[in-house]
Amino acid sequence: MQESRRVVALRIGEGRLPGLACAAPPPLTCPPVLSGVGNGCAAPQCIAAALKELKDVLLNQARRPNVVAAGEGVKEKLVLLNPEHVPALDSVPAACQKFAQDKGGSFVDHAVITSYANYTFDEALRKLLPEGVEVPGSFETIGHVAHLNLRPPQEPYRLLIAQVMVDKYAAIKTVVHKTGSITNEFRVFSMEVLADQVSGGSVPRLAGASDAALETTVKQCGCAFKLNFGDVYWNSRLEGEHSRLVASFKAGDVVWDLMAGIGPFAVPAAKLHRCEVHANDLNPRSHHYLVENAKLNKVG
Repeated sequence: MQESRRVVALRIGEGRLPGLACAAPPPLTCPPVLSGVGNGCAAPQCIAAALKELKDVLLNQARRPNVVAAGEGVKEKLVLLNPEHVPALDSVPAACQKFAQDKGGSFVDHAVITSYANYTFDEALRKLLPEGVEVPGSFETIGHVAHLNLRPPQEPYRLLIAQVMVDKYAAIKTVVHKTGSITNEFRVFSMEVLADQVSGGSVPRLAGASDAALETTVKQCGCAFKLNFGDVYWNSRLEGEHSRLVASFKAGDVVWDLMAGIGPFAVPAAKLHRCEVHANDLNPRSHHYLVENAKLNKVG
């Protein structure tokens, strides 16, 4: 996935600015837009001035610098402009042209190569998915686990979607897709693992009991919670409700939590408010993590 497009760039040199003396900075690896010819040491102040003057028309593309080298062995830099604002050399605003003239720079035509690495999650999938298949609009994150609810048209491309997700979101290591509704007393559901950078297991696969790829840690209400997303009930979207109820507790309260899960109410009640807490859960795996989380947060 690669495409080339032409942009206008300000070519500006790295020579000394009048009245300035500076130590040579480390080599810049940003993309070029404005450059001017000079001699002596590099003048980062000149680049900074160009970025300030051109701030409203800079390229500002995700995962791409606005300043790049003008070429191998060349000390000049290019300051890249957004083609939506400056589509051609003859459309450079007059104020920008005067700035370039004052700094000894010039506007030039420059080819920008855009590859997969430069695209965001949404941009990459809009190019990779067939027309008519929407990019997933939202997903839940549970530590390093991303939980998708894909629509039928998206399901044939679920592995592609999962791969792009782990490529574009550094914090995500596992991607799952719900394959069934909650039908049991423990409120857990069947799910398919679509990406697994934790255990290296094959994908796609149905998540097994205590699947290592789903073992994660989340932080909420000033506490850390260990859990296995395939074994217990957890909904990150309930964080606001958890926080609201926990905030209502006060020191000396006695809290009885008979459906405690892994402890989103019980643990912060004990840790933050020094409440006396009695908690349990019907799911043995939830009870296991409830005990672990009490110890982890030094209240058990």
